[in-house]
Parts: sequence; structure tokens; C-alpha cells
Amino acid sequence: MQRNDMVEYFGEQLSGSAFTVDGWVQSYGSRCVKPPIIYDDVSRPKPMTVFWSTAAKRMTARLMKGMLTGPVTILNWSFVRNDQPRFETCYQIALAVKDEVEDLEKAGINVIQIDEAALREGLPLRKSEQSFYLDWAVCSFRITNCGVKDTTQIHTHMCYYHFNDIIPSIIDMDADVITIENARSDGKLLSVFCKESSMLLGLGLVSMTSTLRELHQLKRLLTESPRFLMCSNQKDCGLTLTVDSRLVNTLRSSLRLRTWLLPPWSSAPILILLRKQYAENKWHPSSLDILASAPRGSSSLPWNRSGMMAAAGIRYVPSNTFSCYDQVLDATAMLGAVPARYGWDGGEVGFDVYFLMARGNASVPAMEMIEWLDTNYRYIVPELGPDVNFSYASRKAVTEHKEAKKLLPPPSLGCDVAGDPHDAPPISMVTAESLGSARPSPDAPLSQLPAAATLDPGPTTLGVDTVPVLIGPVSYLLLSKPAKGVEKTFSPLSLLEKILPIYREVVSELKAAGASWIQFDEPTLVLDLGSHELQAFTEAYTELELCLSGVNVVIETYFADVPAEAYKVLTSLKGVTGFGFDLVGGTKTLDLIKGGFPTGKYLFAGVVDGRNIWANDLAGSLVTLHALESIVGIDKLVVSTSCSLLHTPVDLDNETELDEEIKSWLAFAAQKVVEVNALAKAVAGEKDEAFFSANAAAQASRKSSPRVTNEAVQKAAAALRGSDHRHASTVSARLNAQQRKLNLPVIPTTTIGSFSQTMELRRLRREFKDKKISEEEYVEAIKEEIHKVVKLQEELDIDVLVHGEFERNDIIEYFGEQFSGFAFTINGWVQSYGSHCVKPPIIYGDVSRPKPMTVFWSTMAQSMTARPMKGMLTGPVTILNWSFVRNDQPRFETCYQIALAIKDEVEDLEEAGINVIQIDEAALGEGLPLRKSEQSIYLNWAVHSFRITNCGVKDTTQIHTHMCYSHFCDIIPSFIDMDADVITMENSRSDEKLLSVFHEGVEYGAGIGPIVYETHSLIIPSAEEIADRTIKMLATNILWFNPDFVLKTCKHTGVKLALKFFVAAAELLCTQLAHAKKEKFE
Repeated sequence: MQRNDMVEYFGEQLSGSAFTVDGWVQSYGSRCVKPPIIYDDVSRPKPMTVFWSTAAKRMTARLMKGMLTGPVTILNWSFVRNDQPRFETCYQIALAVKDEVEDLEKAGINVIQIDEAALREGLPLRKSEQSFYLDWAVCSFRITNCGVKDTTQIHTHMCYYHFNDIIPSIIDMDADVITIENARSDGKLLSVFCKESSMLLGLGLVSMTSTLRELHQLKRLLTESPRFLMCSNQKDCGLTLTVDSRLVNTLRSSLRLRTWLLPPWSSAPILILLRKQYAENKWHPSSLDILASAPRGSSSLPWNRSGMMAAAGIRYVPSNTFSCYDQVLDATAMLGAVPARYGWDGGEVGFDVYFLMARGNASVPAMEMIEWLDTNYRYIVPELGPDVNFSYASRKAVTEHKEAKKLLPPPSLGCDVAGDPHDAPPISMVTAESLGSARPSPDAPLSQLPAAATLDPGPTTLGVDTVPVLIGPVSYLLLSKPAKGVEKTFSPLSLLEKILPIYREVVSELKAAGASWIQFDEPTLVLDLGSHELQAFTEAYTELELCLSGVNVVIETYFADVPAEAYKVLTSLKGVTGFGFDLVGGTKTLDLIKGGFPTGKYLFAGVVDGRNIWANDLAGSLVTLHALESIVGIDKLVVSTSCSLLHTPVDLDNETELDEEIKSWLAFAAQKVVEVNALAKAVAGEKDEAFFSANAAAQASRKSSPRVTNEAVQKAAAALRGSDHRHASTVSARLNAQQRKLNLPVIPTTTIGSFSQTMELRRLRREFKDKKISEEEYVEAIKEEIHKVVKLQEELDIDVLVHGEFERNDIIEYFGEQFSGFAFTINGWVQSYGSHCVKPPIIYGDVSRPKPMTVFWSTMAQSMTARPMKGMLTGPVTILNWSFVRNDQPRFETCYQIALAIKDEVEDLEEAGINVIQIDEAALGEGLPLRKSEQSIYLNWAVHSFRITNCGVKDTTQIHTHMCYSHFCDIIPSFIDMDADVITMENSRSDEKLLSVFHEGVEYGAGIGPIVYETHSLIIPSAEEIADRTIKMLATNILWFNPDFVLKTCKHTGVKLALKFFVAAAELLCTQLAHAKKEKFE
């Protein structure tokens, strides 16, 4: 009531605005407005609404909303200065509104509405310009409230627009409640949800008006789009779209609506996307509350897939397996090992702190992320020091176990099955007397089994005594690193005595909650450990022995053989009931078991491959199991997968477009459960002859299929023997020749490759794939995007340009789709880290390149600029390591085939006039064997494969490569041996460890591109900061500047600002180097 106008009121209190007396303009009908004039930089000298909001708050015990106008609306309803870009003015307003939001929060206002009624009014008329506007407009809104507590609810409101085409951007605003006009537009908004379900997966609808007609609209919506998780209550306030679903508790007041709004779920890959949407919204719990607060009783909920596991007779169903980021970060939260920079002051580690550690924010950097052992899964590396104070700070393991026990169990199918829990288990089945006579059908129930353990959110079981899974204390410490500022010689293992009390407390609570089994994952036992590291296992479990009494304990190892000394230590540990081994990736462990296994202990035999997607050779596995049965006894033998099923897709039945013959050779997680069950039954003397016969026929089909073998490819690969495929010229000679041709500055700048992939681009590719638009229309649209990004890079004065890769869906899939010997899934998603899921291709046969893959787009981009344009390729080792690879020949043979295919592409690019070619080997470190004795063989053929791709190019063609998220320091010599002209490596997130290696004396004559800006981070370093931390560590002046990682997934417009800074930093370093040389000669 104290406000004259929703824009003028705020403009009068912001600096940089002026107002007229009679400057009226028509809005519609008789409504006229008097827009303020923004003539200068905008700031907020003092609070604007706090006085009135707090006065109103004191008058009621109910919630009082703070009411603000958003920055985009203030901008679009004002006359805006034209001496700077509109987005810069919008960011200034956003910062002013942000100050007001934070003051309202401090004053006790827990609900704040930031109206963006005019967000769509500023939308450019040309579609090609709309994504840029929406990016900075949405970012401006997020700036206003990104710093509030999770308990402060942010609303926004929009009206009188066509929202249908910008719904993804409205969702991306990441408000807690978005109110959108619906009644006056004949329910058009609801129709969007019917038509665009794939776009809005995982959101909740809340606050529908209570008329029966509109309730039936919701019912119709759910019938047509059953992939939503949707909820509603009966507030009479129009339609509200909420992203975080914190109002879900109010939904329970209407049983009728709750029945309608919990439809059956469809395929498991949708569950992955649901999880991705939740985790990506803001990297804090507001988007995850639905997992904890939605009703548990309905069998249609996704976590009831674990109930199906119990119904199938799986006795040991895992819990504490779902992670909102990764399992090691969960352990860090449990131990309260939060670095000081995140401002955690004790108590329970909430999702705000949890995601700060994983993602960082504009003020503090994220923790380092590297690969999980030798997989494509990643984990956040704990940062530890002698002064860290551990405390029991996350009861997730206990909470999930308790929740599972409260619920009614589903009916049993009558067979006794043990699911050795992993994240997904290994799903295991006890043999012999423990097995009932009935085997679960391979149909319906089993198609749902692994999903709950691997993917589903929330508690993983219903009404069963779950087996909580914990990262073992010794592996946790061995996977950690000294925190920044701590001596490099500090050993995190020295903290073992400090963390064991926490583990004792967790175990005690789990026992009190009724847990009968607990699993400790100790994967580091497969590494090359010293005697004092092995002694730590003995000490740890001796210390835990007393608290472990009265509960069964299994220790799991995976991904490789357990060394003989480690095996001896492991099988001697006190308080342990069983041991799990990977007998697929660790075949030598079988000999150790045959040499002696402790009497009375359970053996979890991992004979079904949990990392790859090929059907098990059941006959061969059965021979192994019979041998183990004679050693440990049939009552102590547990049939298991080799490792967690996290690394495989969920269910082959979801793949409706796979070639039937190829499909018969495969087994995803659901099928692996069937295989494990069949093996367990066979060992028990109840062999399913039909199932085994079908398996044998599929194995024979694969061996004899002509689609697997290409004689020409095999001959070409065989011809590679006898040459190491090195360049004829030294790197120094090549760099000189390249400089004469390219004329680059002393410190050139470039980017890794791809630029932002907008919703519009993804829609465009989807429509082209579905043949809804012509090839000409598709090419023209992509060409326009390439032109924009080329122009942007030229404006930023970047030296070597990229075309943005707008035509590519994924750096592996794009190439695999154009190779022979590859197959692709529709729903074969697996998690990489956090919300990042990948859909690896399947390499089933010999690999070749029928025709050029990238030449058309690269030459198109080069024609738009006089600057060098990089040809962008994915290297053979990365394609290999990020695919499901055929297991019927050595991996190096497949890699050489891929290398020859890439070699053809490199030579075609060079012939087309592309003088700089980047061959990314981002995953080279991921395939590194865990045992040092096996690493040199891998590195030799991996590096050789890279050299094959480019050994034939001219000296004037510059070859780049890029690597990330691995420990590089130990294998730097191999990277040098790749003989690339420029190597770019991740540096910014790992405390400049890479640069320190070169500073400490590694001789390297080629160009190096230490990553200077991590684009996943919200922290934008200044030019001076980038230059300072680079030059102080550098021992050579052959330097390139790059951001990390690709810009493909970056939405925040701060990327442009960051690119400006890193170009400026390169110029600053050039000046400093020139000054240093001048002083030297003077």
C-alpha cells in the first residue's frame, strides 16, 4: 500500500535512476505507466522494503512474504541507458535486489517474492538471439537469491505471456515457487506439460485451484505424461510451478489428489534424468526435498523397485547407496571432514555445505574431483590435515536403514536370495540350502531389481533389514590428500585413530537400529600398498572388532586382483564375516583363494562382470563356482557380480531399437541379476537347462557373426607392428615451422572446444534426427550458431578459434555413430558424477571410418575467419575408455583400430586446410591399471595409439591434445612421449599441482596449456590472479592459455567475462616476460 508503482517504487530508492513528472506512456487500454530512466550505474544505498515487511510480520504468526520487483522486470519496464549492454545494467540491478533479499532474510522474512512479470517482454524477436537474452536474464534472477538459506523460500510471478516456448528458461530460474498466469489463457500452460514432458522431467506441480474441472485437467495431464513426479494441493491461487517441491507435505491433505498424482513410473533411465534434474537445480537440498518427503506407502514410487528386490527373494538389500554426488563425499559428510573455507560450524552437514564442497560457489572453490580408481565414475577428494576435527555429522546410513524397516514388506516370491550390497550391490544370491525351489521369473520383477539399488532416490528398500554400505576407514584415508597449506609429506593415514571413533558410533547406531549385516568397501586393497598401509587395515578392524560383534560384516574389493600380501592381511582381519572379490577383473585372485581361504567365512564370488555389458559365459562361470564350492563349502559360497552395478545401464528391455542379434549378446544390470540367480541355482543342482542353452547359443552367435570381423581393418591394424609412429621432425623444428605459418603471439589463447548447448540447439538436433526438419534447415541453423561463436571469439581476441561443436551430442557418441563396429542405446545411461550421466556406446566389432566426420563443419567455420580454426576430434584412448568395449580381443587391438580411423580424419582435415587439430585424450589416465606392474604396458599402447593418429601430418600442422580429472604427475613422461605439439591439462581445480611438476625440473620442449579457469566453477579469477599463479610456477615460456572444461554445459554468462580475463591475463604475462627478458640483457 505504501508503493506507487512496482517499478517506480524501487527505482526511486536505487541510485542511477531518474523520474519524470509527465512521462506517461500507454501499456494497454487505459493503463499508462511512467517508466523511470536508468542513466547510470545502479546500486542500493539502503534497505527499501525491510521496514514495511517486518512491521507486517509482527502482526501475524503466519508467514509474511517480502515483495520485490525482479531485475529483469525493472530493466524491461524502464528507459535503459544505451551506453553499455543491457545485461550489464541488469546485473547491477540484480546485485541491488540481492542486497535487499539478504536484508529481508536477516530480518526474519522467510518467504520472499521477486516478481519477474516482464521477463518475456525483453525476448528478442529473432529466435537466433533469444537464447543469449534468456541466459543473462535468468542468471540475473538467480543472482538475487542464490545466497539465501535453504529454509528461505523464493517465489516469482509471471503473467500475460506465451510461456510455452520458454518454459525451460523459467525452470532454470531455480525459484522455489513460480506462479504463472493460466486461467486467462484457456489452460494453455497445462497443455505445455502434456506436450513437453521430456523437457520438464522431475518437477512438481503445486497449488492448483480447487475446482473439479481443474483437478480433472491435472488428471488428464498425468494420464498423458506419466513421466512426471507431480503433486498438487488446493490453494485458490492459480497454477504454481515449484521446482523444489518443499510444499509436498500439504499434498497429503487430499487423498484423492495424492492418488491421481502418484502415477506408475516408466523406464529406469527416466529415473536417472529425474535425479539429474533434482541435483542440478541449485546444488542444494531445496531441489531434493521431494526425495525425503513424498509419501512412501505407494507401490508406484521409484524406490519401491527395491521392494521388488525383496519380493524376488533378495535377502541382503543395500541401503546408503544412493548419493546426490558421490559415495566418498557422503563419507566426508558422515565424518564431518569439511574444509574450513566452507564455513561449516558443526552439527549435521546439510546439502548446502555438501554441494559447496562438490561445486563451490562464487566465493569458494570446489574440492578436487578425480576418477574413481580406474573407472569413468568420479569422486570428490577429501582434503585432510593434522588439525582436522572429525565428528559424526551425517546420519544418512542409519536414517535410510530405519526408514526401510518401518515400511511393510512386499510379498515374497519364495526364493532365498542374498544381494551383497554395493552401490548398486553386487546383487548376489546364496546357493545351496539357502535357496528355495522357485526361481524368480526373468520377466517383470527382475527387470526392476537393480534400478533401486543403483539409481533410485531415497531409501532403497521397503520393510526389510537392509545392509548399510560404508566406505571403509582405511580406503577413505588412502583416497584422501593433504589439504592446501598442509605439508606434502603429511599422510592422511595418520588420522586413522581420529576417524575410528566415528565409525564405531555409526556401527553402534546401525546395530541399535537392527542391522544384521554391514558392508565396508575397501577397494584400495587391490592397489600396491606398503607394509605400513596394510598394517593400517589390521589396526583399524582390530580397533573395530568389539563394536562389530553381534553384526555380520563383509569387506568388498573390486576392479583388480588383490595382491598376495594384501590377501593375507584381508583374510586375517578380525570381526569380519565374509570377503568379496572381483573374479572378472582379478583372475589371479582365484589362485590365492585356491591356495587357502579362512574356514567358516563367506566368499562373495564376483563372477558376473559388473562393469561391462556383455552376457556372461555361464558355462565358464559355473566351472569356476564349482571349483570355489570345493574350497569354501556350498553353504558359504555367494554368487555375485564383480563390482557395483552402478557402472552398467539398468535394463536391456528398455532398448527397443537395438539390433536383435547384438541385443542377444548383452546383459544390463537387470539381466545380470538373472545370470547371477541362474548360476546360484545351477551350483545348487537346479540348473535351468533352457536358460543355459540360450546363453551358449548367444555366445556362439557372437563368435561367428560376420558383423564382428572386418578383414581389411584387421590387416591394417596388423601392419602397425614394427613402427612406433613418431614424427620425423623434432618438436622444436615443428613448433618453428608452425610459428612461421600461424604467426601466433608469445602466449596464444584458445578454448577446449565446445560452447554452450542451449535447449534450442538440443531441440534442433532432436528434430533433425526425427526428420521433422530438412537437412538444409538444420545446416543453416547450425551455421548461424557457428558464425555467432566465431564472431564472439574474434571480439574477445582469442588467437586459435573453435567452431563450438553445436552439431555434436556427445564427444564419444558423435564419433561412434559415424564409425562401423559401434552400437548405441536409447536408455543406457550410467552415472559419471553428481548429476552428470553418460550413455556409453557399445563397441561390438572391428572399427573403421566409412567417410569424413568433421571436415564439413570445420571448413565451414574456417571460411568465416582469417584466424586459425581448430579441428576438434576425440582421441582413440578416450573413445575406448568411455565406451563399453568388446571383450573378445585385447583392448589395445580395438584401440589401434580406432586410432587408424581417427588418423584418416586427421589427414582429411589437414588436406582441407585445417592447420591446428586437437585430438582430446581426456580419459587417458582413466584406463591406467591400478597395479603399477601393469601400467607401463597400458601406457605404451595408449600413447602409441595417439601417435598413430597424427604421425603423418606436415610439420606446419599443429597437433593439440587435452586431458582432465586424473593424477598426471606420475605419468608425465608418457604424456611427453605422446609427442603432441601442445598438451593442455587440468590445473585449476587441483591447486596448480601440474604446473609445480614442470617448475620442479621436468624437461618439456613442446607447448603446454595449464588450465587457467575451471568453467564448472562460479569463481571467475581476475587477469592478474591468473597471470600471477601461472608465472610463479612456470619454468618455460612455451605456454598456451585455456579454460577448463568445455563450455558446453555452462549457462552462466560469467563465462564470457572469464574469457575476457584469461585473454587479458595472457597479454599481461606477455608483457611480464618481455620485461624480464629486457632486464636480463641489460
